[in-house]
Amino acid sequence: MRLVGFRAALVALLVVPVACSNGSSQSSSSSSSSKTVVYATPSLALTMDPCFLPGQQTAEILQNLYWEWVNYKVQPGPNGIQVDNTQDGEAAMTSGVLDSWNISTDGTVYTLHLHKGVIDSTGNELKADDMRWILDRTAHSAGCNFVTNTESITDVSKQVKVMDDYTLQVTLPAPDAQFLRALNVNNGMAFGAATARKHVTDADPWAYEWMKRNAPATGPYMLQSWTPGVEQVLVKNPHWFGPKPSIDKIIYRQVPTDSNRLALMLNGSAQIARDLTQDELDNISKNSSKGVKVQCIAANQFMYAALNFANGPTSQLAVRQALAYATPYSDILSSVYHTRAKRLYGMVTSNYVDYLGDSAYPYNTDVNKAKQLLASAGYPNGLTATVLVDAGQPIHSQIAVLLKDAFSKIGVTLNIDQKPTAAFQDAAFGRKFGDIVLDQNYSFILDPDYHSQVWVGYGPPPSFNFGSFVNDEFIGLQKAGVTTPEGPARATAMKRLQQIFNDQVVWLSVANAPTCFAFSNNVSGYVWHTHNQIIFSDLKVA
Repeated sequence: MRLVGFRAALVALLVVPVACSNGSSQSSSSSSSSKTVVYATPSLALTMDPCFLPGQQTAEILQNLYWEWVNYKVQPGPNGIQVDNTQDGEAAMTSGVLDSWNISTDGTVYTLHLHKGVIDSTGNELKADDMRWILDRTAHSAGCNFVTNTESITDVSKQVKVMDDYTLQVTLPAPDAQFLRALNVNNGMAFGAATARKHVTDADPWAYEWMKRNAPATGPYMLQSWTPGVEQVLVKNPHWFGPKPSIDKIIYRQVPTDSNRLALMLNGSAQIARDLTQDELDNISKNSSKGVKVQCIAANQFMYAALNFANGPTSQLAVRQALAYATPYSDILSSVYHTRAKRLYGMVTSNYVDYLGDSAYPYNTDVNKAKQLLASAGYPNGLTATVLVDAGQPIHSQIAVLLKDAFSKIGVTLNIDQKPTAAFQDAAFGRKFGDIVLDQNYSFILDPDYHSQVWVGYGPPPSFNFGSFVNDEFIGLQKAGVTTPEGPARATAMKRLQQIFNDQVVWLSVANAPTCFAFSNNVSGYVWHTHNQIIFSDLKVA
C-alpha cells in the first residue's frame, strides 16, 4: 500500500455533507438534507454508451442509469448477502424493461411485452420500435454485437418484428437456451433510444458521438453532473418506473490511490469504496468501531492460469497434470486473498447452471504425485517455464511468486514475465507468450456453454483461448449447447463439457476470487449481481 504526499489536504478537500435518514450528518446537521452517499472509486465512467464499457467503473455507472431487458430473481446467498439466482437458467429470469414474454412451443419465437410507461430522463417514452432500434444498433456495433450473437439474432430486419407500440416478436433459427439471460447482459441495456435517435446523422447513424457524453436514463438514476477527473453525480430519475430508491444522490468520486479511498472510509467522508487491497479490507474490518464494514462474496470471478496447449512442455497432458498437482491452492487462498476467496474446481464456479461438482476436479496439492507425472512426461530433472503476468494487477504478481516457489519443489523453474497491461494483453490475446498466462475474469451468463465459447472457444487469435486449446468432442458439445433446449439432454452435454476440461487440464484453476466492497454501517441492502457491480437502488440508508 503506497501513501502519497498531501493526503491530509486531499481528504479535507473531499469532505462533503452526507445526510442520513434520521436527518443527522457527519458534516452537516441539516434535517432537510437529502440522502447522499459518497462512493470512492479509482476512476469514473469513461462514456455513457452501454455498447462500449471500458472498465468496471463505466459498467457500474451505466447499470444505474439504464436498465436491463430482464433481470434475475434474487435469493438468499452466503454471508447474509442476497444474490442473483444463476443456477435455474432461463427460469430464473424476471421482468426488467420487459414486463413479460411468451415463447412458442418449439422454442424459436419470443413475443416480448414492453413495460408501459418506461420514460427516459428527458421525458421520452421507450416503445417497441425503439427497442428494435437498440437491437439493430447492438448488432451493428463491434463493441457489443456479441450480445445479439448470443441471442441468435444475426439479421434484425428479418428476425425482429414490431407488433404494436409495446410488443416485439423475435424469431430465432433454433431454440436458444441462453436467450433470456443474454437480454440481461449490460452491453445491450435499454437506454432512452427515442431521445438518442434524435441525434442520429448520416455520418453517425447510431448516435455514437452523442452517447459518449449524454445519458438518456431509463434506470433509477440520472446523470446530474460530470466533472472529468473529479466526480460524476447521479440523482433519482423522476420518470423511473420502478420502486423509489432510498438514496437520493450518489457522488461517484474519483480517488485514484487506494490508500486514500481507505482513509475516506475510515474518517467518514465516504460511505462506499471499491477496489481496496486485501490488507486494506482487513483494516476496514479491524476498525468496525468507526462504523465501517466489508462485504465480500466469492461468486463468479475466476482466477486461472491458461496453459499453452499447442507448444512447449505444457502441450503434454502429464506436464499440465503435474502443474495442477503442484499448485499451492490453500496458500493462495490464505496469503493472497486472506480467506475471502474459495477453491475453483475446474472451468466454472459452483453457482453455474449444470455445475459438474467440486469432487469432479481431482487436483489438490500433491508434490510427490506432481514429480511422478513430470518424470513420466520425460522431465525427471524438471524443466523451465515462463508465466506471463499483468504488472497492473498486484494480486496476479503475488500468485506468480507463490507458483514459482511451489513449482520449484517439483523441479520446475518458473520465470515471471511481468508486462504493463497493454503489452500483457497484446501477448496474451495474440498468443505470443511462453507457457502460462495468469488472468482473472467473470461471465455475465453463468452457463458452461457460454463460458466455454468465450474463454476456450476454438479459433485464431485474438481470443480468450490464450492456450489454443482444441478438442473435437469439446467443440461438438459447444455447438450442441447453443441449440439444445434446456433439459436433461443439455445438462448431460454441459457436464461432459466440464469433464473434458478437467481431464485435459486446460487451465490451472487457481481460485474463485471474491467481489468486495467497503460500506458505512448505515448503508445496507447490497445485492450481488452477475456483473459484480453495485446497483444503487438495492441499497438503503438507515
